[in-house]
Amino acid sequence: MEIWYISKYVAPPKYTRVGTRGYQLSKELAKRGHNVTLYTSDANHLAQPPQIAGAFIDEVLERVNIRWIKTKKYTRVHSLGRILSWISFDINVLRNRKDTKPDIVIVSSLSLTTILIGIIFKFLYRNKLVFEIRDIWPLVLCESGGYSKFNPAIIFLKIVELIGYRFSDLIVGTMPNLQEYIDTVQRKERKVLCIPHGIDPKGLQDDTDQPAVNIQTYLRAEQSFIVCYAGSMGEDNALETLILAAKKLDHINEIAFLLIGDGDMRDKYEQMALEAKNIIFTGMLPKHEVTSLISQVNILYFATHSNKLSKYGQSLNKIIDYMAAGKVILGSYSGYPSMINEAKCGEFIPENSVDDLVNTLGKYLKMEPYTIKEIGERGRAWLVRERSFENLAEQYESALKKLQNDEVQF
Repeated sequence: MEIWYISKYVAPPKYTRVGTRGYQLSKELAKRGHNVTLYTSDANHLAQPPQIAGAFIDEVLERVNIRWIKTKKYTRVHSLGRILSWISFDINVLRNRKDTKPDIVIVSSLSLTTILIGIIFKFLYRNKLVFEIRDIWPLVLCESGGYSKFNPAIIFLKIVELIGYRFSDLIVGTMPNLQEYIDTVQRKERKVLCIPHGIDPKGLQDDTDQPAVNIQTYLRAEQSFIVCYAGSMGEDNALETLILAAKKLDHINEIAFLLIGDGDMRDKYEQMALEAKNIIFTGMLPKHEVTSLISQVNILYFATHSNKLSKYGQSLNKIIDYMAAGKVILGSYSGYPSMINEAKCGEFIPENSVDDLVNTLGKYLKMEPYTIKEIGERGRAWLVRERSFENLAEQYESALKKLQNDEVQF
């Protein structure tokens, strides 16, 4: 099959640490004999794309044909400027598309307006159109960005979203319960295929070229039980619960809370933690140092705020990274559960409940180290078994073949 995968926020691992899913799936589909072209953008706040002098540049990596499209830049993530950047990308993809005729066009959000380009291609080339949802826009803008559903831009995006669902031949979601959302916004019954985030098992191998970092350089000698958060420190990351729980456990000498990363809320969190002796902020660290540090902790933690998005399930890259580390994972999360409970490598705690987190941490403090290690290793083993990109691409390919041959109606 001739497959075009169009997504503004996809990049190969050489350019970014996150947002590689589309590239990895494209690579696996190319290995299966399909001719895959990935259209992506040089305006990506999560990556460092190559410099583009003209309208686009082409690159071939691991059999994947990549067309980098020059796009209008933006400064704020939740802003009108970002939406204008989407439109810039869409227009330039249309202008600078390849001469070949695609059999399958996959349009993957986050840039929601790109589905309109996918629909144009569908009528031009009579190809099958796949609408891939990695974040539910514009709902995410209302829930996380604070925008009113009556905002003209939100109304426009809602119309685009519904048009996309109407004209796509297949809807693919990374979150496990997207079907429930689609059922609420679509009049006709539509089946959603779940192709979540995955891993490349080869990427789990230790990077022996990088020096190890001794976690004790951040801790006092008596601190032997480490709870760690690694990632951005923004409003969405909801670290208040962790900090308040840490302060309640400050009298226990052996426990420490290591917070790795930076963000808009870091100053606020540090102010909250001023009186606690067991909370350590490392700031932003190189990737190999983060990997080294989390390999030495006992518990990895994440949290979310309650909103409408959580009922459809989470698809956080952070969970993949945590499971790959082979550690027990605790999440202050009350939404639709997935992965952690399936792998039995940790547990979910009611979000915003400091007491529940304190009690759960107390339970793990009493466990034998080998038991904690065994629980954490379940996650890593499950990830390799169930979430390799090779397996996910096999599922994707099977659906695409059926779609192309009109063997099934999604």
